[in-house]
Amino acid sequence: MPKKQYLISIVETKTEKAYSAYISKLKGLFLFFCLLILFIAISLPLAHLLIRGKDTLKIYQLKKENNVLQKKFNTIQARSDTILVHLKQLKNENQKINSLFANTSSNIQYGVGGQEITPSFSNFNHPVITKTEIELSKIEKEVDWLSKSISHLNSNISSKMNKISHYPSIRPTRKGWVSSTFGKRKDPFTNKIVDHPGIDICTGIGTNVIATGDGKVIAIREDFIENKGYGKFILIDHGFGYKTLYAHLSKISVKKGQNVKRWDIIGLTGNSGKSTSPHLHYGVFHNGKPQDPYNFILE
Repeated sequence: MPKKQYLISIVETKTEKAYSAYISKLKGLFLFFCLLILFIAISLPLAHLLIRGKDTLKIYQLKKENNVLQKKFNTIQARSDTILVHLKQLKNENQKINSLFANTSSNIQYGVGGQEITPSFSNFNHPVITKTEIELSKIEKEVDWLSKSISHLNSNISSKMNKISHYPSIRPTRKGWVSSTFGKRKDPFTNKIVDHPGIDICTGIGTNVIATGDGKVIAIREDFIENKGYGKFILIDHGFGYKTLYAHLSKISVKKGQNVKRWDIIGLTGNSGKSTSPHLHYGVFHNGKPQDPYNFILE
């Protein structure tokens, strides 16, 4: 029985020439395996190059993303370090203020909570970046709280310092001794018991009289009647309901409406008005009521 053979024909499309050949089954199998090996030999390197290309592209993308993440992280880290330095300065300043003024907002709580902010780099899904941003958000809240606290404390301190500067808290003269205290006493002219709304400081004529606190001169009297009234005097309004009176002067060195500071020389002691000897009558009033000046002299 003759062996089976296979006809292979190749036809040119342009010339329509045909080329035919008969091959046996064995040769056909051999030719098939040769073509298969040739296909594998060609396709494997191409597949390898394709896989390597994909890996290279992925590595490039990962490197690019890593560079972006590194830059973002460095920026956040630098920002965090700056805020931490600012935070430390704020805490130190806050502690100093509280140590000087214990009654001003001493119960400040640092690091108050709040809604968690979604990290702006969450698309990268990087745990270090996410954690850093959350911590940075907390620090920013703390710094904001402390800044507001410092501002509030400074406002309170400024108000208190202003009040302190106006408070009549020193002796109106550097020389002399108290010859008559505040309260009931015998009038040296009538021998009757009367109220004495101040203190008398015995000193020679011409001793400097100083303002005991910041304020505004609201009244002066240059003219006087012998042995009557306060003689030459100055009345200063210190604000906050306080006024001070400096009487029996020999000279007045300020004008009505003039602003004065504590320790400013406003006149000289004398013996004008109802006075038995050279001295200064010093009175302190709060909301129109006479007060004992001794309670205001802090030095």
